[in-house]
Amino acid sequence: MSASSIIAVRLAGVVLLSLALACEPERSPTAPADPRASTLQDLADAQPGTPIPIAGTFNLTFQPTAAQQADGNTFIDFSFHEELSGSVSGTRDGTGTLTIHPDGTLNVTDTGFLTGTLGAVSGSVNAEVWAVGTLASIAGSVTIYPATGTGGFAGLQGVVKVTGAATGPTTLTGSYEGQVHFP
Repeated sequence: MSASSIIAVRLAGVVLLSLALACEPERSPTAPADPRASTLQDLADAQPGTPIPIAGTFNLTFQPTAAQQADGNTFIDFSFHEELSGSVSGTRDGTGTLTIHPDGTLNVTDTGFLTGTLGAVSGSVNAEVWAVGTLASIAGSVTIYPATGTGGFAGLQGVVKVTGAATGPTTLTGSYEGQVHFP
């Protein structure tokens, strides 16, 4: 399998970001104010828990680290570095595994920490991808784990669709669009 095919698979593995989390209960009047509240107002005139639309682009660099075959399947471990711009600006770095089946279909999983900003809010959070499809078309979801969030990304959640295409043997470019919210 060529490096560009592997990268096309990784891009497709980021095709649909699905962030599923529950919001915190409403704060009482005596509770300390959320330090992100003014930023949320600036982003979408929103209160905590109100969806904030986001959109932008990403560029991903993919590096195979190991490969093996079994029962006609090819298993490829990889590392990646992803750069995001637009509503969310930052990077995501991590590792994953791509499985290519004899019929040409594939499965991909990866996990990595997104570190960046959303408006004036900055922080880090773990994002895990699951995707299925073919080299030409793959779809999946990314789950953001709120318990892993730090700084302003503590509790980050939402749903974001991602699409893209390989731009070289180890790179791909795409776009994201959806909604996120904070507890």
